[in-house]
Amino acid sequence: MVQVSPGELDDRVLGRTWTVRLDAAGRSSAAVRVSCSRPACVPERLATTAAGRTAAVAHLKAHLKAMAGPRAQAFCVCKAEHCHLHTPAARFDERPERGVPWRCGGPVVLSVVTDREGRWWRAMECCSRCAAATPGATTVATAPLPPRTVSTVADAARPVAAPVGGPQFSDRSCAGGPQTVPAARSTRQRPARDGRIAGHVVPHGLRPLELRDELTELGDRFRSYQQRTEPDLALLADLHTRKAAAFTRWADVTGDRHLRRESQRAEQAAQTTRLQHQQRATRPTDDPDNDGPSAVARLARAKGALLRLEPRHSSVATRRHTARRRERDTISVGMAHLHPSVLGRIR
Repeated sequence: MVQVSPGELDDRVLGRTWTVRLDAAGRSSAAVRVSCSRPACVPERLATTAAGRTAAVAHLKAHLKAMAGPRAQAFCVCKAEHCHLHTPAARFDERPERGVPWRCGGPVVLSVVTDREGRWWRAMECCSRCAAATPGATTVATAPLPPRTVSTVADAARPVAAPVGGPQFSDRSCAGGPQTVPAARSTRQRPARDGRIAGHVVPHGLRPLELRDELTELGDRFRSYQQRTEPDLALLADLHTRKAAAFTRWADVTGDRHLRRESQRAEQAAQTTRLQHQQRATRPTDDPDNDGPSAVARLARAKGALLRLEPRHSSVATRRHTARRRERDTISVGMAHLHPSVLGRIR
């Protein structure tokens, strides 16, 4: 595996790269133009976007078939261009990843980077680490590793047998011959665990590292909050605020609109949770730290206003009932003086 730091000089040959683009041929027509960054390729004009995209993919495949494959001694072209495809900063000294510069590594591969909207396709010879960190990159071929040379360290590590008839020592350092150093054991590294938050998987190759760590930590904190027996709305509002900020950065890095919608939902959830916390955290009105009326005081005021309005409605209803009763009594008294024959006709 080749490890190259940004400041090191490398005499190897620079990796190859070329780009096939799909652009509009004009404003008033639907025709498109397919162009290639190689000087020998002539631009091609096509009638529709679908035909242009098909021609661009076929042109790229023809280049991939024509070349012999990635070269093991090629220098990473992604690093030569300051890794701008997967690094937000334009310079290595401006990279905000805890002050650690990006390091290339792994075998040289032939990678194809595809635009999300299907406007350009780029093939390049780069290291496997840059290919894994670049969004939308697909590894087409890998250069073979150089043959390993047999080292004499293994021969020197073998214990030297004592001569026949000579003294036998349990401590090998006292015996004649070169002293041996035990070889280091090969340790299997466990694969890094991918974080999960709100149904999204945080990829291990997400950059910057601080964003990946923040999303992984937030996922663990949300799962830990679900195990609580008592709710803590202040803590939950703070988690939603951090989630909104983290998803906004994640959407800026990847350009995914679904992550941006999740960020907006988290921000709304933070506002709602904070409002619920303010409504539940009621304190007495005589508290010197209280900056406003509590919920109990507001309910008492509303109840008092309703009680003050109730006598008015009661008095108006009583007067109406009394007037209707007097009217019925007057009619009854007047009908009592009429002749029974007249009453029979009225009824």
